[in-house]
Amino acid sequence: MRQHLSRKRGDVIGDRYILEDVLGLGGMGVVFSAQQTSLARRVAVKLPRSDLGQHDVMTRRFQTEARVAARLSHRNVMAVLDGGDCRGMPFLVMEQARGQLLSRVLKERRMFEPLIAIDIVAQLLDALSAVHSADVVHADIKPENLFVESAGSSMFVRLFDFGVAQIVSERAGPSEMLYGTPEYIAPELIRGQRPSPSSDIYAAGIVLYELLTGVTPFAGGMSQEVLARHLQMEVSPPSRVRPGAGPMAALDLVTQRSIEKNPLHRFPDARTFADELRAAGRALQQPLGTAPLQIERLRAEATRSSDEAVRAYLALARALVHDDQLSRAASELEQAVGLLCAWTEAGQAPRGLWRIYLTLGALYAQLGDVGRARRLASIAHHQALVAKSRLGEQRARALLVRLGDELAPPSVGTT
Repeated sequence: MRQHLSRKRGDVIGDRYILEDVLGLGGMGVVFSAQQTSLARRVAVKLPRSDLGQHDVMTRRFQTEARVAARLSHRNVMAVLDGGDCRGMPFLVMEQARGQLLSRVLKERRMFEPLIAIDIVAQLLDALSAVHSADVVHADIKPENLFVESAGSSMFVRLFDFGVAQIVSERAGPSEMLYGTPEYIAPELIRGQRPSPSSDIYAAGIVLYELLTGVTPFAGGMSQEVLARHLQMEVSPPSRVRPGAGPMAALDLVTQRSIEKNPLHRFPDARTFADELRAAGRALQQPLGTAPLQIERLRAEATRSSDEAVRAYLALARALVHDDQLSRAASELEQAVGLLCAWTEAGQAPRGLWRIYLTLGALYAQLGDVGRARRLASIAHHQALVAKSRLGEQRARALLVRLGDELAPPSVGTT
């Protein structure tokens, strides 16, 4: 790291900040712990990396971050306390928070329990709501720009690094610069549009996906390959990537809406996203209910044969629906799809597989995910044709009509 530094421990910045240890190294800056002599307090001082030289882009970033900081005051946004120029070198002074970067914690844990992931991203969205209300777009949301402090079983989150932030009212015309980090860049930015609150929402959705599964949905290969996946690839819901995490249907819906490729299909603002995310968290904490059906017994029965699996999971879904737990019912049937696909690959496809897809489609229709409901109804129709079930064909067609869709060719095995 030494080659990136022109300053060292003991150097004085702005006549009042004595540098101590390096806290972190970013794309354009180095952050030191420091003592502010005038107030006898510890702060964090951000300086340019020496290996990048002195140039206008770096200076503009520091100036932008200082100007944005003047607009913001929120508990989940790292406060910038001071800034200036020290013998031709720009610097920023921030509060020094306890804790560590979310990226570092994620590397150690690999993924988070759903409720903790929800809490972290909901706090990020609280910060973004304040940022967007101040006419600012962060434009580089990622775990490396989130600081987390453990507080018992929960975490306190702070957003920082506004070096590429945009003040909405000051921009015009298309952008020639691609803002952000490839794994978190919204499709519209790849197409040349400028950052917007919706692109921040998209990046926050990618962070949520990563915390839940341990991976970003489009990662792998060269940057151009990652960018192409943002534009073209459909994403599996987190519950598919992280099997055994429990009922996550409501959380799947929230996550996938946040990373819709069309900005108009995402949440309209960070506050709505946060509210829906917290509601999904409450759904995860609901008790199983008072249905006279034992989930473990049914799961045991589901392993006996493919036809028993269909019967057991449909019974479980009916019990959960009776208890008004639609999200849990959908999540259980999602698990059933995975199990039954394994039976099918083993040459033991159940004749009633269409019932699982059709019931799951009806549940998603009730939960408001019409697009997924249509795909499932189409798959159910295909499965009914395979099973030569006239009843299945009729019911699948009826659901498609109710959803206002023509019968489309199914994408078998995907939901």
